[in-house]
Amino acid sequence: MTARIAPAIAEQAVEWMIELQAPSVSAGTVEQWQRWLHQHPEHARAWQRVESFAERLSGLANHAPIAHAALTATPTSNLDRRSALKVLVLAVASGTLAWNGRNTALWQNLNADYHSGVGEQRNVVLADGSQLLLNTDSAVDVRFDQAGRDLRLLRGEIQVNVVAAPALRPFRAQTGQGWVEAAQGRFLLRQESGYSRLAVRDGVVRLYPERLAGISVQAGQQLMFTRDQVGPLRTLSEADRAWTDGMLMASDMPLEQFLQELGRYRRGHLGCARSLAGVRVAGTYPLADTDRILQTLGVSLGAEVRRFTPYWVTLEPKNIQV
Repeated sequence: MTARIAPAIAEQAVEWMIELQAPSVSAGTVEQWQRWLHQHPEHARAWQRVESFAERLSGLANHAPIAHAALTATPTSNLDRRSALKVLVLAVASGTLAWNGRNTALWQNLNADYHSGVGEQRNVVLADGSQLLLNTDSAVDVRFDQAGRDLRLLRGEIQVNVVAAPALRPFRAQTGQGWVEAAQGRFLLRQESGYSRLAVRDGVVRLYPERLAGISVQAGQQLMFTRDQVGPLRTLSEADRAWTDGMLMASDMPLEQFLQELGRYRRGHLGCARSLAGVRVAGTYPLADTDRILQTLGVSLGAEVRRFTPYWVTLEPKNIQV
């Protein structure tokens, strides 16, 4: 088992690595780094681990160009990549993230063209004028060239408003289970664990599961699909698309399910007592303030919001001793 390094020392090592990548490093900076390096054996161990990781990352230039660009970025360029690199290297240096975790959110964010944080929704105008809306904790890769328009949903949920581009092939969006195509229109796509969800708001979208023939999905319809199965078509409800307006809508939804959905928009654990799990929830809630949603639920359900830590929150019946 890899021995942990104190977070403060690991962070110092990461800061020095970034500092020493500047195009023109002064002799004074190098001397300061060398003094730090020899101050304590833990400094040398942290530096060795970060340096080893950096060498491995630099070998990914052909397979992960954004990660490689982050590695070679100067401290004043592309702050998002610099921050992502800092977090990633710090995690590896402190032994909290295995190198093979390429499917983790951190790795996906580092390599994604666009991503959103937990609780964040992000609008992007793509090169062809199509509009992309990322829901909370989502990541996508985009490849536009003369031949076509391709997007890959790595994680989370998106809405795409596709503009017509007769000179290009239809807009294609891929998930882990297949892909969809649209010449024009608006659709929602959500990547779940082992399956995907497609909902069409405008136009007609062709769905191609990986191991099945393509089918057409009309405006106002939605379904779930895997690589070799397609679920029944259902009507797209207002609640299903409410997130695009920054809202969470529930209609006779079990509290446990509601909290699971709300939990996508905040960090940490969000749960409830077993006796409250089946209590029904209804209403429309602004996602901008999840704490307020919890307080509102507590009042309406006669429950108490218990915060054991900022990242561990549960709803409990009142007057219950814990």
